[in-house]
Amino acid sequence: MLVVRSRTFVLAALCLLAAPAAAQTTMSAKDAFEKFGLLGTFAGDCSQPVSARNGYIVYRAVDAQRVQRDTMVSSPCSQARGKGGDPIH
Repeated sequence: MLVVRSRTFVLAALCLLAAPAAAQTTMSAKDAFEKFGLLGTFAGDCSQPVSARNGYIVYRAVDAQRVQRDTMVSSPCSQARGKGGDPIH
């Protein structure tokens, strides 16, 4: 009977020790992106404005579980045209 109780105690102790370790392995999307430095604005050349040849990608955390990606490939003013082809400012 002593052997059975010892095994039960060891098994219970292992389960208790493993529970916090399992809980620590899950991380939110926001935390994962932050950990690897993936939140922010990325471009081929950040010193240059957005253009067809220099697209920008922005990753931002919406909440703990969602990260949004926005892609910009040209300036809004270069695409928006008014009557007669004048840029809208």
